[in-house]
Amino acid sequence: MALIYKISNPINEVYVGSTKRKRINERVNEHKYRSKNEGKGLIYDSIKKYGFNNHNFEVLAEVDEVDMIELEHFIIQEFNPKLNTVKKYNATAQGKIWVNNGQKEFQILPKHFKDHKLIKKGRLTNKT
Repeated sequence: MALIYKISNPINEVYVGSTKRKRINERVNEHKYRSKNEGKGLIYDSIKKYGFNNHNFEVLAEVDEVDMIELEHFIIQEFNPKLNTVKKYNATAQGKIWVNNGQKEFQILPKHFKDHKLIKKGRLTNKT
Protein backbone atom coordinates (compact mmCIF):
# COMPACT_ATOMS: atom_id res chain seq x y z
CA MET A 1 0.00 0.00 0.00
CA ALA A 2 0.96 3.63 -0.57
CA LEU A 3 -0.47 6.98 0.50
CA ILE A 4 -1.56 10.06 -1.42
CA TYR A 5 -1.55 13.04 0.94
CA LYS A 6 -2.23 16.75 1.07
CA ILE A 7 -0.44 19.49 2.99
CA SER A 8 -2.37 22.73 3.59
CA ASN A 9 -0.87 25.96 4.89
CA PRO A 10 -2.71 28.65 6.91
CA ILE A 11 -3.87 30.52 3.78
CA ASN A 12 -5.28 27.30 2.25
CA GLU A 13 -2.55 26.79 -0.33
CA VAL A 14 -2.13 23.07 -0.98
CA TYR A 15 0.60 20.57 -1.82
CA VAL A 16 -0.25 17.03 -3.00
CA GLY A 17 2.28 14.24 -2.60
CA SER A 18 2.63 10.48 -2.40
CA THR A 19 4.71 8.06 -0.39
CA LYS A 20 5.32 4.35 -0.11
CA ARG A 21 5.57 4.78 3.66
CA LYS A 22 2.93 2.84 5.58
CA ARG A 23 2.23 5.67 8.02
CA ILE A 24 1.83 9.36 7.24
CA ASN A 25 3.88 10.31 10.31
CA GLU A 26 7.02 8.94 8.66
CA ARG A 27 6.50 11.22 5.64
CA VAL A 28 5.58 14.17 7.87
CA ASN A 29 8.91 13.75 9.70
CA GLU A 30 10.78 13.68 6.37
CA HIS A 31 9.13 16.96 5.34
CA LYS A 32 10.01 18.45 8.72
CA TYR A 33 13.66 17.42 8.36
CA ARG A 34 13.91 18.68 4.78
CA SER A 35 12.31 22.01 5.68
CA LYS A 36 15.14 22.59 8.17
CA ASN A 37 17.90 21.35 5.90
CA GLU A 38 18.12 20.91 2.14
CA GLY A 39 14.45 21.25 1.24
CA LYS A 40 13.81 23.40 -1.83
CA GLY A 41 10.50 24.18 -3.44
CA LEU A 42 7.27 25.99 -2.75
CA ILE A 43 6.14 23.62 0.02
CA TYR A 44 9.38 24.19 1.95
CA ASP A 45 9.16 27.94 1.37
CA SER A 46 5.66 27.78 2.87
CA ILE A 47 6.85 25.77 5.87
CA LYS A 48 9.67 28.24 6.50
CA LYS A 49 7.29 31.21 6.18
CA TYR A 50 4.36 29.95 8.30
CA GLY A 51 6.09 27.40 10.52
CA PHE A 52 5.87 23.62 10.35
CA ASN A 53 3.17 23.33 13.01
CA ASN A 54 0.89 25.64 11.01
CA HIS A 55 0.60 23.11 8.19
CA ASN A 56 -2.04 20.38 8.12
CA PHE A 57 -1.17 16.91 6.78
CA GLU A 58 -4.07 14.79 5.53
CA VAL A 59 -4.20 11.38 3.85
CA LEU A 60 -6.36 11.58 0.72
CA ALA A 61 -6.15 7.94 -0.36
CA GLU A 62 -4.54 4.60 0.34
CA VAL A 63 -3.67 2.90 -2.95
CA ASP A 64 -1.64 0.03 -4.32
CA GLU A 65 1.95 1.13 -4.96
CA VAL A 66 1.55 0.40 -8.66
CA ASP A 67 -1.24 3.03 -8.88
CA MET A 68 0.40 5.63 -6.62
CA ILE A 69 2.11 7.89 -9.16
CA GLU A 70 -0.73 7.96 -11.66
CA LEU A 71 -3.34 8.79 -9.00
CA GLU A 72 -1.10 11.46 -7.47
CA HIS A 73 -0.60 13.03 -10.90
CA PHE A 74 -4.32 12.88 -11.62
CA ILE A 75 -5.09 14.71 -8.37
CA ILE A 76 -2.42 17.30 -9.14
CA GLN A 77 -3.90 17.91 -12.59
CA GLU A 78 -7.46 18.09 -11.30
CA PHE A 79 -6.84 20.42 -8.36
CA ASN A 80 -3.73 22.30 -9.58
CA PRO A 81 -2.32 22.74 -6.05
CA LYS A 82 -0.39 25.98 -5.71
CA LEU A 83 2.53 24.46 -3.77
CA ASN A 84 3.35 21.74 -6.34
CA THR A 85 5.98 22.87 -8.80
CA VAL A 86 6.85 20.04 -11.16
CA LYS A 87 3.89 19.88 -13.54
CA LYS A 88 5.79 18.31 -16.46
CA TYR A 89 6.13 15.00 -14.60
CA ASN A 90 2.36 14.69 -14.34
CA ALA A 91 1.94 13.59 -17.97
CA THR A 92 1.08 10.02 -16.90
CA ALA A 93 -2.44 11.19 -16.05
CA GLN A 94 -2.95 13.64 -18.90
CA GLY A 95 -6.18 13.09 -20.77
CA LYS A 96 -7.30 10.25 -18.51
CA ILE A 97 -10.07 9.97 -15.97
CA TRP A 98 -10.28 7.84 -12.84
CA VAL A 99 -13.24 5.52 -12.56
CA ASN A 100 -14.39 3.19 -9.83
CA ASN A 101 -16.16 -0.04 -10.68
CA GLY A 102 -17.03 -0.70 -7.04
CA GLN A 103 -13.95 -2.86 -6.56
CA LYS A 104 -10.93 -0.89 -7.72
CA GLU A 105 -10.17 2.54 -9.06
CA PHE A 106 -8.35 2.76 -12.36
CA GLN A 107 -7.58 5.20 -15.15
CA ILE A 108 -9.11 5.11 -18.58
CA LEU A 109 -9.02 7.39 -21.60
CA PRO A 110 -12.48 8.96 -22.03
CA LYS A 111 -12.69 7.86 -25.67
CA HIS A 112 -12.69 4.24 -24.44
CA PHE A 113 -15.49 4.80 -21.96
CA LYS A 114 -18.91 4.62 -23.56
CA ASP A 115 -21.10 5.51 -20.56
CA HIS A 116 -19.58 8.94 -20.01
CA LYS A 117 -22.84 10.26 -18.55
CA LEU A 118 -22.24 8.11 -15.47
CA ILE A 119 -19.03 9.96 -14.68
CA LYS A 120 -19.21 12.64 -12.03
CA LYS A 121 -16.00 14.40 -11.00
CA GLY A 122 -13.90 11.59 -12.41
CA ARG A 123 -15.79 8.82 -10.64
CA LEU A 124 -18.59 6.50 -11.66
CA THR A 125 -21.81 7.28 -9.85
CA ASN A 126 -23.95 4.57 -8.31
CA LYS A 127 -26.91 3.50 -10.44
CA THR A 128 -29.05 2.94 -7.32
